[in-house]
Amino acid sequence: MIEKKDAARIADLAHIALTPEEEEKFSRELSAILRFVEELNELDTSGVEPVRGGTDLENVMRDDAVADASLEGKAAELLAAVPHKKDNRVQVPAVF
Repeated sequence: MIEKKDAARIADLAHIALTPEEEEKFSRELSAILRFVEELNELDTSGVEPVRGGTDLENVMRDDAVADASLEGKAAELLAAVPHKKDNRVQVPAVF
């Protein structure tokens, strides 16, 4: 069984504040979950095929194509219009 101090530590790591009564309940519930996982580990799965994915769905991607050719070859003109640039790149303020 998971001890109350371990349950309190797990709750602390998850940033969850627990009352002493909740710590006791959390300890019992975690212990029950771990007992169930132990039962699952005892099952013989030698004849069971591994599951590879849960769906037959695939990403549908469109071809990468230029949608608007009006900006083609205008990089220098665009860079000339920005107020701050560095090494032929647009320089913006840091976000973080």
